[in-house]
Amino acid sequence: MKIGVTMARPSKLTHDITQLIGDNVALGLPYALAADSAGIIYHTFNDLMKKGKKFKIENISSFLNIS
Repeated sequence: MKIGVTMARPSKLTHDITQLIGDNVALGLPYALAADSAGIIYHTFNDLMKKGKKFKIENISSFLNIS
């Protein structure tokens, strides 16, 4: 690694976390509670959803891996 070069922090959004959020949304929890129960701040969840829309993900279920 070069001196003075910083690396981005790894994302907390793992497959298990997306599955947990998706499961909670499928159970009817509001997004804020679904994200919070998975240890993701709602603001971060919103940012991730915006990124998903930017890449033209068709719906939340495909982004959150809801079956």
